[in-house]
Amino acid sequence: MMRTVEPTVPPSVYYELTTLGRTLLEPVKALTSWAQTNYPQISLAQQKFDQNNALLSLKVEENNKSLDSLASGIPPRR
Repeated sequence: MMRTVEPTVPPSVYYELTTLGRTLLEPVKALTSWAQTNYPQISLAQQKFDQNNALLSLKVEENNKSLDSLASGIPPRR
């Protein structure tokens, strides 16, 4: 990224890609295209992950409550 500041009031600042930066345009376009093409599968995978993580969180919470109850001598509620 190249940054150019012009000494005006207020200052003007311009940005442009360097030659090296421009070499990233094609790979970034390819990644964008892949993500757009595969969005339905990506979204489904995220939903499955979130559901599994939510179930795991509930199990951990239940186990913690059971451990807390055992530690205090009170039987856990079910």
